[in-house]
Order: sequence, then C-alpha cells, then structure tokens
Amino acid sequence: MVSEAREKAERDTPVEELRKSEEKYRSLFDLVDEGFCIIEMIFDVEGKPVDYLFLETNRAFERQTGMHDATGKRMREFVPNHEEHWFEIYGAIAKTGEPRRFTQTAKPLIGGWYDVYAFPYGGPNSNKVAILFNDITERKRAEKALRESEEKFRVALRSSPTAVFQQDLNLRYTWVYQPHPHFTPEGLLGKRDEDVLDPQDAAPITALKQRALAEQRPLQGDVVIWVNGKPFYYTLSVEPLYDTRGMLIGISGASTDITERKRAEEALRESEAKYHRLFDSMAEAFELMELIYKNGKPVDYIFLDVNPAWERMTGLKKEQVLGRKASEAVGSVESYWPEAMDRALKTGEIIQIENYRVALDKWYSVNMWKFSETVCGVTITDMTESKKAQEALRTANETLEERVQERTSELEQAYKFLKKIETIRKQEIHHRVKNNLQVISSLLDLQAEKFDNKECIKDSEVLEAFKESQNRVISMALIHEEFHKGGGIDTLNFSQYIKNLADNLFLTYKFGSDGIILDMDIEENIFFDMDTSIPLGMIINELVSNSLKHAFSGREKGEIKIKLHREERKECIESISEDCKSTNFTLTISDNGVGILEELDIEDLNSLGFQLVISLVDQLDGEFELKRNNGTEFTMRFTVTEKDDPTQVDLKSQECSN
Repeated sequence: MVSEAREKAERDTPVEELRKSEEKYRSLFDLVDEGFCIIEMIFDVEGKPVDYLFLETNRAFERQTGMHDATGKRMREFVPNHEEHWFEIYGAIAKTGEPRRFTQTAKPLIGGWYDVYAFPYGGPNSNKVAILFNDITERKRAEKALRESEEKFRVALRSSPTAVFQQDLNLRYTWVYQPHPHFTPEGLLGKRDEDVLDPQDAAPITALKQRALAEQRPLQGDVVIWVNGKPFYYTLSVEPLYDTRGMLIGISGASTDITERKRAEEALRESEAKYHRLFDSMAEAFELMELIYKNGKPVDYIFLDVNPAWERMTGLKKEQVLGRKASEAVGSVESYWPEAMDRALKTGEIIQIENYRVALDKWYSVNMWKFSETVCGVTITDMTESKKAQEALRTANETLEERVQERTSELEQAYKFLKKIETIRKQEIHHRVKNNLQVISSLLDLQAEKFDNKECIKDSEVLEAFKESQNRVISMALIHEEFHKGGGIDTLNFSQYIKNLADNLFLTYKFGSDGIILDMDIEENIFFDMDTSIPLGMIINELVSNSLKHAFSGREKGEIKIKLHREERKECIESISEDCKSTNFTLTISDNGVGILEELDIEDLNSLGFQLVISLVDQLDGEFELKRNNGTEFTMRFTVTEKDDPTQVDLKSQECSN
C-alpha cells in the first residue's frame, strides 16, 4: 500500500505542477493590458481567407473589442460585415509564417483604431495566428485633434501678419515660423538679432528680450526695422520659456506686423491736417454740434468746433462758444434748429433749411448731416444776394407772364378776325360760283327753249343733252349753295344735300304728281368735304336722273329709293390706329322700273352718264355693283375720312377759348 501511494504521488506531481503553471499563465494572460487571442484561419476551396475561429482570448480582448465568450466561435458570427483587410492580413501571416506589426481601423467594433502585432502560432500549416493588440482610438483622436489644431494655428498665422519664434538664453533663434519676407527660418536659426539687423534696429529689440529674461515676466513693445530703405513696424511680445522641470531655457515670442496700421495712422494725421486747413479756409461757416435731449425731445446743442468763417459770419469767437450750450452762448434757440438736427441724426439724410436773421436782414442756407451718433455737421452759406436775385427773377417772370398773356390775347383776337375774314371770303367764293353755275344753267335752259320751238328737233337727243347738262350744273350749284349757307366753311351736311338734290331732280323731270314716289333712307348728319361731295353728288344726280328718264316708260307708278349709311368696322371697335380714322359708307340707288337688259355691259355703254358714274367711282377709290332683278339697283361702297359737324366744332372752340 505504501509503495502504491508513493507511486501515485510521484505520478501526480508533474500533473499538479502543469496545472499550477497553466493557472499562473492564465492569471498573467488575463492581467495584461493588451488584448490577446489565438485564431485559426479558415480558407475557401480556392485558398482565399474568408473567416477565422477564436481558439483563445483574454479579458483585455473582451474590453477592447466588446466581444464576449468568443472562444470556439467565428468572427463572422460576431461581425458579419467585418472589413476584408483583417482576413487578408491574418491569412497572409498564416500562409507565409512571417509576423507583422501594423495599425488598422475596425469600424464595426467598439474601437476605431488598433495597434496590432500578429505572428504564426503552432507548427507549419497549422493556420494558427497569435495576436497582441491595443485599442489606440483615443490616441488617434488626440493626434488628429493635435494635427487639426496645429493646422488651424498655421492657417491663422499664414493669414495674419504675425511671426512666432523661440530663442535660447543667449538669444539665439532655435525655432522661427513665418518671419519677415526678407528673412527665412533657416537663415535665422542659431543667430541673434544683431547678426541679421542693423545695430540701431537690433538694440531696442535685444533690450526688451533681455529684460524679459532678467525679470522673468512677459513684456511687450513696438519696434521698427528697416529693410531695403523702408521702415516696417511690429508689436513685439516676449515671455520666458521653461522646460518640463521648470528651468528657464530661453524666451518665446510673437511679432505682429503693424506697418499698415502705422501708415494708416500717418495718413489719418495727414488727412486731419488737410481737413483742418480746409476747415479753416472754407468760405462757408462750419460747425460741429452735439444734440441735447430732454424727455426724449431735442431742445439744445453744444458747440464742439467752428471754423474762422463761422466767426466772421456770427461775430463770435471760437473760445466763446466751444463746449457751451447754444442757449448760453448765443441766447435763445429756435426750436426748428434742434428738430432739424434730430431728423438728420435719425434718418441719415442731409436736412436743408433756410434761416432769416431779422437783425442782420440776411438769408442763410443751412445744411445739416449726421457726423456721428449724437453729433451733427452744419454748413451755413450767406444766400442774401441769391434771394434778392430770385425775388428779382420772380418779379421779372410775373411781368413777362402778364405781357405774354396780353400778347396771347391780342394774337387770339387777330386770329379770330382773320378767321372771320377767311370765312367771309369763302362764303363770297361759294356764292359767286353758285351764281355763275346758275347763269350757265339759265343759258342752257334758254338754248334748249330755242331748239324746242323747232318742230324738227323737238324730240331729238339735243334737248335731252341740254337737260342732262343743266341738271349736272345744278347739282354742283346746290353744293356751293349749301357751303354758302354753312358759313363758307369746307364741310357740307351731305344728308341734307341729297334731299335737296332729289327734290330738284323730281321737279326738273316733272314727276312730282305722276305716281313716281321717292323713298330716302339717309343717315343723319353725314359731313363730307368738297372733294368728296362734288363727285358723290354727280353720281347720285346721274343715277336718279337715269331712273326718272328710263325706268318707268309706259308706267304710271313707280318708286325710287336712295339709301346712304355708315358701315361698322369690327376691327376698329376697340382700336384707334391710323387705319381706323376713316369710315366705310354704302350708297344704294334703286328703282322698280323696267331695268337694264342682262346682256348689256354697263362699262361698254356709250351713255355719257354711265361713263361719268364709272369715272367718279374710280375717283373716290370706290367699288360698285349693279343688280337687274325687279328693276335696277346700283350699290357703291367707298371709304373716306368723315368730317365733324362744323357747328359742334365751333362750340368746342368757343368753350376752349373761354
């Protein structure tokens, strides 16, 4: 029994030691901060790595990946969309047996970035890989933030006129960024200011830096350096530089280029000098005034500045008014002065007023504008002479207007007189023409009576020709008679003229009581001028005469119709174009007599009357149509510019003159 126990103890001792060694290994394995795992790669039939199996993991693995109880499971089970580059890297290590250290992202896991050391594990062709890794996401973020911060710093410096630098205890440059364009960082390293600048420029710069080192506190001052004969101004800020142990090792500093500001200040000083020279030499009085409010209302103002012209204009001295209220310096203040200034300040517009000083008997033009939030600039110009000139001009204009009105009245009276003479002259001409035509008609009548006494030609065409000629003359005489009745003007009431002409024709052919009746459908108040009235009147004369002579042979009764109307043009209802200022008319003369044979062409007839009608229609640019059913119907269409009723025109003229 003792021997058996001894044998068992000897046999258990290595097992126990192995167990304890494994426990120690596991304890160390779980205590390390680095994640650790052993994987076995899985390849497809073509040898491509497609997955891997976790054989061993430690606690840091779970913390850094977020994957728990991974042993015995595949990566695709945890992260189906895991990046392909992980499988490719581990597959290459398993196949080649070459270890590899790399940094890579693993976005699907809780860590963004990992620092990895992977090496083959087990014998050849075991496809096993051991992996040590650390989650370096925070470090990567810090590095990125640092890079971004440095880049922003560089961008800010590049876009600003500031150079930064560090120098050691001997004031030799150890680091320089963005120096003056005349220098380079490389050319400054290891050198002092007196090595690169003129002595008179370097001395105050070195003195400021030495003070900062001696007193161990930040200092600032403005310095100037000359480069290529031009001055450049800088604001220099320096402070002591310490190492990590707190030991003074030099200075750090920044120099900001203020050359443009200095030049602007110099330009401003020059501008102010010019302004003061202009201010003092102005012919207009000028003043700067600060407005005073009481309960929100402008009530007074303080003199801030005045120029010599203001002193000459007011008789007051600059020292008497500067800094004082107007009410104290010059007496009472008219309310419209502060009110006008208030409008200028609130609107930003130039406010102009005119001011009359009774005591001086002078007029002043005042312009006020916003100089600052509460200050107004004011210019005052003596406009007394201008006012006098304006008054003289106004008086002259009134006198001239009166003379113009008088002369206009004289010309109107002269025009009316000449117009009256012209009317009388035209009346006399129409009266004489009418009398001459009546004389011609009487001569024709006497000549016709001479032939009428001869039996041989009593019924001949000669008597008929005399009668037709006489009627034509009478038709023209009637027109001149109407013009004469109308006061000698050139416009004729054609509606009334047609009625008179038709009545005369019926009397001439003695059909007044023989059963032939006249039906007239004439639109009232149609007015034509002489150029239209004479040819149109002769056309009516010829056609009505023809009906009276030939249409009712052998008949006791009959009817002649005369119709004259305007035609409405649809395109001119809402238009006022030039084409729509003329009017279309239709003239129709018809009878129910025997008519004209169909086979006769009116244009081929030898009748002087029809030939005259065709010629007159062409003269009026008209068109005609002849119908021969149940008598004869002649229709003529023509377009003319219709005249206004002269009586209404005269009334309008009188109203306008009144």
